[in-house]
Amino acid sequence: ITLSASETNSVLGIASYNFTADATHASVTVFGDLDADTITLKAESNIDVKTDSLSLGSVAKLAFLLGFSTADTDILGSSHVTATTSLALQAPSTVKIVADMTSDGTKSDDNTDAAVATVGITSNTHARISGNAVIDTTGAALTLTAKTSNTAIGIGDGTSGGKGATVGVSVITGTTEASVKGNAHIVDANSITISADRSNDATSVAKSTTGGSTDGAGTEESKQQLSDNDAQSSSGSISFAGAVAVGTVTSNTTAYLDSTGDVTSSGSLNVVSTSVTNSQTKADG
Repeated sequence: ITLSASETNSVLGIASYNFTADATHASVTVFGDLDADTITLKAESNIDVKTDSLSLGSVAKLAFLLGFSTADTDILGSSHVTATTSLALQAPSTVKIVADMTSDGTKSDDNTDAAVATVGITSNTHARISGNAVIDTTGAALTLTAKTSNTAIGIGDGTSGGKGATVGVSVITGTTEASVKGNAHIVDANSITISADRSNDATSVAKSTTGGSTDGAGTEESKQQLSDNDAQSSSGSISFAGAVAVGTVTSNTTAYLDSTGDVTSSGSLNVVSTSVTNSQTKADG
């Protein structure tokens, strides 16, 4: 038996000055009974968006790209699932969003932003057995795998010329969880593996314009980012800069077995949680 749900998005919706990647939500949920030699439950969510797909030419030098990805695979309630060879719960999510905005070389106004690229990713993946579920895996392998991969790249590039400030922002948040909890029972599995794996790669680059910039209105994104992130130097707060780069990663990765029910395995029991984050932030001017 294979139950699978997959959602992929590479199209942008446009609202005001925001270019937003529509949220994807894939879920596979078992509330009842299943019985088979091999059972695979998989919910997969993918987003792949870049500014090339906007096709707005020279009209826009602002990109605000937001991606919301959720993949949930659950066995809940009083479900009774029997597998004699293998039972696999899989919840993968892959998100890649690239905003690469280049300033207009003819722009002569130096107190407004010239190129703004902001990327935000929120991704949540869960592979869970919970409630009063009974998992009869006598002689079978049980695996729960939640895997999340995020890449956010925001580049505000002023090297083509013109005037004004540049901004590059990348933000990644979310949770990856693989778990057996509640009052779930697992009966005599051959092996049990509970694995949560998350990778975050955030790159933020701002390259100043060749014509430079001067202090402008507080509504400019460059000034707003400095204020929101409480930018400081040895001389105090910073309210203006010709190039502003911000990178933020806040995420949780957990794998655990916390059930009041009996969990038995005749072989190995592996609970593994892995998280890797690479963040690069550079303002050049």
